[in-house]
Amino acid sequence: IVSLFLVISVLGNGSILVLLKRFKSLRTIPNILIANLAFIDLMNVLVNLPADALVAVLELHHVVKGRLISALVASSQTAFVFLNLFSMTLMMLDRYLVISWGLRYKVM
Repeated sequence: IVSLFLVISVLGNGSILVLLKRFKSLRTIPNILIANLAFIDLMNVLVNLPADALVAVLELHHVVKGRLISALVASSQTAFVFLNLFSMTLMMLDRYLVISWGLRYKVM
C-alpha cells in the first residue's frame, strides 16, 4: 500500500511540475502556487514515506537509531505540514485579492 501511494503521488505531483515547466502559458501566479504545493507534497512523500515505513516495518521505536529516525521523521513531517499550510495561505490570499480587487495576471 505504501509503494502504491508513493507511485501515485510521484506521478501526480510530478506531472503537475512537468506541465508547468513545459508549457509557458500555464505559468500564472495561481498555477505557480499549485506547483509549489505539488513540489512540497512530492518532497514530503519522497522524504517521509520511506523513513516512516522503515520505522514501522523494522519496529525501530525502541532502538536508539530508531528513536533518532522517528524524531527526524516527526520533525520533517512538521516542517512539511507548515510549508503546506503556508502555501495554502498564499493561495487563499491570492484568491482574496482577485475577488476583492479583480486583479489580472500576466504569464510569467
